[in-house]
Amino acid sequence: MENEYDIAIELYDQKKYKEAYDIFYTLAKNDDYESQKNVANMLIYGLGVKKDEHIGYMWYKKIADTGDEICQHSIAGCYIHGLYGFEINFEKAVTYLQKASDQGYSPAIHDLAIMLINGNGIKKDKDEARKLLEENVQKGYNKSGKLLATYCLTGKFGIFNIFTCLKYLYKL
Repeated sequence: MENEYDIAIELYDQKKYKEAYDIFYTLAKNDDYESQKNVANMLIYGLGVKKDEHIGYMWYKKIADTGDEICQHSIAGCYIHGLYGFEINFEKAVTYLQKASDQGYSPAIHDLAIMLINGNGIKKDKDEARKLLEENVQKGYNKSGKLLATYCLTGKFGIFNIFTCLKYLYKL
């Protein structure tokens, strides 16, 4: 006999979104982590339920507060841009970015570096930002390499030689 989550997945795969949502929602209310993610996504995209991005992202926030680095990064974005009913709040965004960064999530590390460069919600610290971006490049996160190369070529991180700039470009 299949468990309820597997049944909901089958229904979802069959595009029976309403029935899948109902099962996911019941499981989500009982703190089933994967079901909470599915409820959030179904609300955000309006699958089987009326589209409600605000409520969907409130589910993401609940998941983020339990430690999920992807949801933490998503919620940080909501605070940075004032999306889905979240007020712009750089300090809260930085808190979520730091939590996701501490787990090694490269997109969050990249965005935290940008916050450090600009001094949004955190004390401006170009040296720390550069260090984070360099570590991200070493992990293979190309977006950080492009940003490092750009800042290097424009002198935003101080004096660099052309070879350092090219090093970032060729890491891509």
